[in-house]
Amino acid sequence: MSLLLTSMQNKYKIFIISTILITALIIYVMNKFKNISKELPKNGNYPTRKLSDIDRIVVHHSAGSSSATPFDFARWHINDHNWPGIAYHYYISSDGEILQTQALKYGTYHAGNDANLHGIAIVLPGNFDISEPTNKQLRSLDQLIKILRLRFGQLPVGGHKDYQSTSCPGTSLYNYIKKYN
Repeated sequence: MSLLLTSMQNKYKIFIISTILITALIIYVMNKFKNISKELPKNGNYPTRKLSDIDRIVVHHSAGSSSATPFDFARWHINDHNWPGIAYHYYISSDGEILQTQALKYGTYHAGNDANLHGIAIVLPGNFDISEPTNKQLRSLDQLIKILRLRFGQLPVGGHKDYQSTSCPGTSLYNYIKKYN
């Protein structure tokens, strides 16, 4: 009986230590991402949602210049679409920098009704119908998806085209993200 109790206590200790380490890793990595959401232009706020409503990751490309910035996207979404702000929660630059561009509590307008309410939108600037994402972008995308899955569970990863009639996130990026499911 004593041996069984000791074994159960050890398993419980391992579980607690593992939980603490995973939580610390999530906090560390999430803090490594620069959050610029408060610096970007806004014209109001998107509808709020509970974080427990998040059940997928939706990947996008800009279908344009690989040098487009989050500020460019925010202005375009506000001025051309009359949206409250940038529609993407995360932006991964060509050099692999990950920026949080929108609070996760907002269901943004990025991929249609259900995906907007339930999705985390990630954009990589570039047109991946005619070019490839950089290796740095892909490594950062892998890192971001791992962290989001640690935080929210084994979220499926899809492209914008899985929810609306579009070629987004481009052929090469779409083929790459298939590995996550």
